[in-house]
Amino acid sequence: MVGLALGVLWLVVGIHFLIMACEIFPWAPHTPKFLQTLQSDLGFAEGQAVHASPIVRNAGLFNGFIAAGLMWGMLTNESGFQIRAYFLGCIIIAGIFGACTLPWKSIKGVKVPITILAQTLPAALALALDWLVKSKAL
Repeated sequence: MVGLALGVLWLVVGIHFLIMACEIFPWAPHTPKFLQTLQSDLGFAEGQAVHASPIVRNAGLFNGFIAAGLMWGMLTNESGFQIRAYFLGCIIIAGIFGACTLPWKSIKGVKVPITILAQTLPAALALALDWLVKSKAL
């Protein structure tokens, strides 16, 4: 069960490095398709998505810090669980906040909160498994 908990933790790390890359790097002028998609998905008026670039890049940097913090917690023997629990809790809260403040994505006609699916659920699963392993329940 320790392997499963570590696997889900590494999955969450990977998700947040991927989010970081998607938020930091595609803002260059040579990626107009990305900007058009962002305008459409987030409801920006034409040409306005580029103005959100500094804010989104900043959020991407924070996602990198979250992933690095989780890695730190995974590589630390002393206080490792507390460090991981803190960063996973941050992810869970951020995913819920995102679901409340960002537009939901329509998938096959059903609107779903992407941040809950991509951030909150994996982080909650990782936290639950990590806690169970720590408490030796598994």
